[in-house]
Amino acid sequence: MLELSPILPIAWLLVSLGFLKMPAYKACLIGLAISGIEAISLWQMDYVLALKATLEGSVFALLPIIWVIVAAFFTYNISLHTGAITHIKQFMSSLSGDRRIQALLIAWGFGGFLEAVAGFGTAVAVPAALLIALGFEPFLAAVVCIFANTAAVAFGVVGIPVNTLAQITELPILPISMAIVWQLAPFGVLVPLLIVVTITKSLKGLQGVWLTTLISGISFGLAQFVVAKYVGPELPAIIGSIFAFLATVLSAKVSPPLRDWKFPREREAAASFAKVQA
Repeated sequence: MLELSPILPIAWLLVSLGFLKMPAYKACLIGLAISGIEAISLWQMDYVLALKATLEGSVFALLPIIWVIVAAFFTYNISLHTGAITHIKQFMSSLSGDRRIQALLIAWGFGGFLEAVAGFGTAVAVPAALLIALGFEPFLAAVVCIFANTAAVAFGVVGIPVNTLAQITELPILPISMAIVWQLAPFGVLVPLLIVVTITKSLKGLQGVWLTTLISGISFGLAQFVVAKYVGPELPAIIGSIFAFLATVLSAKVSPPLRDWKFPREREAAASFAKVQA
């Protein structure tokens, strides 16, 4: 029972949010109660210490994480109000009008960079807001950014988790960094492919952009490998994300898809507009 107890609150959240469709605040409060009961009854945690842990967790969630999300959508609304979002759309359209490539640039490249320099949810909140502004559905934008965040998050903000691990274990930091890079290698290729398939809801969605998608992932992995081997854990995710962004742009310019992929609703709207004009 003790071995399974740490999993129960997380399992509850997955079931309540994913299957029972329970409101998040209710599911989280019940999850908190489960954690508290387990800590006090199974692990013999002091009541006062459990209360302090609850308060600390609440403050941590409200300040760095919720604040980042609020700031991201505040920036999004300001961009709408000032018209700056139009310039963002024009800039992204100048790079590529294909929704698949836009997702790779914003969620994979830019999102990975934000994770490496800021963390605390910025890699999901900010890119998701940009994707929503470009016409992505909010839920899809969030899912895509979460997928994209799985690779860059390993090194954390400027390598702090890896440096901390090296200090605690008293192991040499460069071998640890290389071990992380080798573990991330398959995900560097898989995640960009998963992003495109998630957007298009089909493996056929890779048609026309499979090479750009592979280049985006491989460039991220190669840059991480070189930096981790010769520099350390502070810069692999930063340099890898920058290289992935630039490589994706270059590939999309040199070998663009024959036809820009749009969402079905966008194609229907364009067809309706064409009929009206005719």
